[in-house]
Amino acid sequence: YFPPGAGGPPPGTPYYPQGPPAAPPVQPEPDGVEAPKWDPDRNAYIQWDPELEAWMQWDEMAQEWKPISR
Repeated sequence: YFPPGAGGPPPGTPYYPQGPPAAPPVQPEPDGVEAPKWDPDRNAYIQWDPELEAWMQWDEMAQEWKPISR
């Protein structure tokens, strides 16, 4: 729980009291591509997408990978 003014995540960020949710489904990747990693700063899984040459973040509510905003 992040009380108001405690420097917690932005409003609307899902909170997981039992830790992060299960890793999102991942398609088999070519050699050299790592599995998704939990990013505690974003409170989400992230993964490099070599096709898009961009970092992606798992959107739990939409159940899809989305580019990380810059």
